[in-house]
Amino acid sequence: MEAIPWRKNQLFEVFDGELSADQVYEQIMKNDTGGTVPRAKRFFCNNGEVFHQGGNAYVLSNQWGQKTLDTADSLAKMFPNPGIEVNPAM
Repeated sequence: MEAIPWRKNQLFEVFDGELSADQVYEQIMKNDTGGTVPRAKRFFCNNGEVFHQGGNAYVLSNQWGQKTLDTADSLAKMFPNPGIEVNPAM
């Protein structure tokens, strides 16, 4: 979250416990306001996308907008070892 200070508080949804994807979906939907798009569609929360650290379950937002490339650049600089490259499609 430190690599992306402009999204620090909106980068992840964090839940207590090592929840499954189904359990995370249920938790996210508790705060759904009934809009056009279900709130859970705004996060990577399917099987294999929920990750766990320190007894918590985390799901990453998929709502990036105009700062997507800035975010990718910041992450690449902070974590150079994975060797990830980002090439925007035009």
